[in-house]
Formats: sequence, structure tokens, C-alpha cells
Amino acid sequence: MDKSKLIEVLKTLPKTEFKEFGKYLEGSSYRKTSGVFLLFNYLKKYHPTYPANKIEKEVVYKKLFKESGNINKRMLDLMSTLYQVLEDFLLKKELYDSPVDRQFLVLQMFKKRKLDKFFFQKINQVKKEWEKETPAGIEQLHKEYILAKTCFMHPNYSLFPGQEIDQHMLMDIYHIRLNSKPLFVT
Repeated sequence: MDKSKLIEVLKTLPKTEFKEFGKYLEGSSYRKTSGVFLLFNYLKKYHPTYPANKIEKEVVYKKLFKESGNINKRMLDLMSTLYQVLEDFLLKKELYDSPVDRQFLVLQMFKKRKLDKFFFQKINQVKKEWEKETPAGIEQLHKEYILAKTCFMHPNYSLFPGQEIDQHMLMDIYHIRLNSKPLFVT
């Protein structure tokens, strides 16, 4: 268990984040008497060092459960489940800390569910937010490019309101752009 993904990731959590994870686990669908919760409480005692002799599968299993059986299978299941919950916790925390990534994820969700009205409302909302507090720099330009690309690549996006974009319109736009002056001269 010492070299497992679960232990390796738990070692990286500072004390405050580890406590947050405990609260997150309490708020999830796991009862306090479930094996996943029991495993977390056992591992909590040894955070962040996790001495190898204290976290061997057999030792942990004997501390948590009275019955005997297939130790490896049950411990692997518990560790895997706890790791998945930890991964979800870290992902939600990352999305909370990164509002731009969250906005793009919401746009993907609306597009996937074919909620076009909400998709384009969210695009406009993001544009307005960015106009108010636009930090200068290449990163902001990249974000604006990705937002414009996300909008343009939507299947129901139209350059001309009321018209669908078809291959003939794209060819006309392409020819207009070819015959116009280049934006940058090299």
C-alpha cells in the first residue's frame, strides 16, 4: 500500500486540504461506518508520513475489519474507491480555483447537451466579464482566442443572423478573405 497512488497523492495534501477532504468525504454518500470512511480515518492518523509498517494491507485490514477473507481484493476495492473520491475532490477544488477553466467546462457541457441558448448566453456573459477586468498579456489573448474558437466551432453558430453556414457560404468567405489585404505584412 506504501507505493499506491492513493498514498502518494495523500502525501501531497497539506494539513488544511486533508481536513477539507475529510469533510468532503463526510458530505458524500459514504456512511461513517462504510469501509471507505474507516480506511480514511485510519490513514488520517498517519498523515502525512505514512510509515510503511503501519499501512501494510494486512495490518490495515486487521485494524478495520474483524472478519477474514480475501484481503487483497477488499483492500484494493476500498483503496480504489477512496482514490476516486480523492480525485473528484481535487478536480472540484481545481475548478473552484480556476474560474476560466470552469467557464470553458460549462460551455462544453451546454454544447454537449445541445442547450444552444444557454451556450451563447454564457459566451456573452464571459465576454462581458473579461471586458470589465481584462489583464493584458499573451495568456489573455489566448483565452480570448479559445473563447472565439469555441463560439465559432459551435454547429449552430452563424456569421450572418438567420442564415446557416453551408459550404458555399464558407467558400465565399474564403474568397473574400483571399482577395482582401493581409492583416500582417512580413
